Amino acid sequence: MVTTTSHIAYAYAFYYQKPVIFFLPAFKSVEVDSPQFAALNVFGIFAHSLESLKENVLLCARDSAPSEKIGDFLARSLL
Repeated sequence: MVTTTSHIAYAYAFYYQKPVIFFLPAFKSVEVDSPQFAALNVFGIFAHSLESLKENVLLCARDSAPSEKIGDFLARSLL
């Protein structure tokens, strides 16, 4: 799924256990490794250009690691 930051991304990622690509071309200076984005980094990949969007789509198509990361997160106790 490719989206902007929206709540539907959580539902998609956790239900299907598939990564979400957040396409944010206007937010190149946003520091996505900051604590405010910690939850999004569990199931999301950030793209700030069409080139990085293409690379991330191809990554998700051929690599199961992002989906495994979501599964590991869901298997942990959240409390």
